[in-house]
Amino acid sequence: MLRVRESTRFVGRKHELRQMDRLLTEDMDEWRLLRLHGPSGIGKTALLKQFEALHAHDAIVLYADCSTHRTIESLYRDWSDGLAKFVGIPHFDISLIPDGVRLADRLNRTGRKDHSKVVLLLDAIEQGDAICRSLYEWLLTLECTIKVITAGQYPMESHLALTGWHRMIHHLRIGPLEYGEQLEILRHQSIHNRAQQEELAHWAGGFPLALSLAEELTSDQADNSLLYGTKRDILCGRLVERLLSRVEEPLVFKLIEISAMLHRFNEDTLTQLLNERLSTSEFLGFVRMPFIDHDEIGWSLMLAMKVWVQTDMRRRKPKTYEMIKSRVMELVKNETPAVIHEQIPDAAQADEAAYHAVNQILLNYAKMADHPDTVSRFAGAFPRLLGSHSSIRESILYVRSTIRRGIQAMSEQSDEHVKLGKLLEQAYLLGKRTHEKNAERLGYSMATYYRKLNKAKRSLTDTLARLHSLA
Repeated sequence: MLRVRESTRFVGRKHELRQMDRLLTEDMDEWRLLRLHGPSGIGKTALLKQFEALHAHDAIVLYADCSTHRTIESLYRDWSDGLAKFVGIPHFDISLIPDGVRLADRLNRTGRKDHSKVVLLLDAIEQGDAICRSLYEWLLTLECTIKVITAGQYPMESHLALTGWHRMIHHLRIGPLEYGEQLEILRHQSIHNRAQQEELAHWAGGFPLALSLAEELTSDQADNSLLYGTKRDILCGRLVERLLSRVEEPLVFKLIEISAMLHRFNEDTLTQLLNERLSTSEFLGFVRMPFIDHDEIGWSLMLAMKVWVQTDMRRRKPKTYEMIKSRVMELVKNETPAVIHEQIPDAAQADEAAYHAVNQILLNYAKMADHPDTVSRFAGAFPRLLGSHSSIRESILYVRSTIRRGIQAMSEQSDEHVKLGKLLEQAYLLGKRTHEKNAERLGYSMATYYRKLNKAKRSLTDTLARLHSLA
């Protein structure tokens, strides 16, 4: 039911739809499959259904939910029935179960007919599923006129070399909806109060599933508070259960609970907090999970997931929550700016510490109040620019003012620095677009975008250091 509710309120995903449309509009020398991947509840099914609806009149689009098929023959039958519904394509003899060879032949001949566009949509399929290997081997019998889009939580990589697919696949990670897109969905759900919209959008974190669950549990709510107390806890518990439905290993559950309490983590951090041995292969397996983000600093649990896991832990496992919180606080206490500064023996490492402080402030620019340790580190790196303040709120105001002052001073150096300053504002201060959307808007590849972004942060750090020396 949740999938249907998500699909009927489709909003956004213009970039993803353009990538999917490329399969139909561009001639490719090499046959390719598009793999959509991302955590459960992020809107992959809705995206496939929207693509199907948009091309209802200019292509033959066959959708299949692989989670409902236990055998490959069942999937063949489903597609055969779907293919027979299109005008001019005769149905198979229903007394026979159509096998893969017969279905592939029919699809290939359909694709050749008047250059018809044929797209197969495979939803909810993972490489560990029973039908996966047989299916990918069967897909190799299709001609390049037949396009394929699959969706699941993980990229399809580890076994593709064995089936000949490793050079034919293109991955597209599906991330959270943008803030404005969430507000549009909430308006469709007849939630027009701005405060309520902001409360729900912040809590949902860009997950369409979260917005659907929130509507489901608050549709009979008479007062203005949509998320509170037991109701909020129930929502978080249901979301965590859904997102972790495929997780079976107890170690992974422990690592999720620990990472929910951390801003960023690496292998050493998790090992210290886990208080037991964690092998490198176990760590690499964990950070491959679909709800783990990665940047130049390290790994992190997706922000919304942190909120849901923490809330669920406080309700169901309060002792575990307090134990992990205590260990994290001890770790943070031992990594105060003063201690870090004492461990830095030369100017080069000091510069690196300052860069790290600037980078962390930019990454958390909109949510500094949730990360007082980040504010403290920045203040420790540039004490003469900020001075001392009586409250964290006052410190945050001065930090933001200092960052803007630094960008302005940096922009006065040259035309190139003006562009770097604007890049920082777009990426961090305004926070209206994802890095992917910013890169697309500027016409950069992601590699070029991150290279320029890193250069901009280095330049800002140097500028702040210069201002600090003159203060």
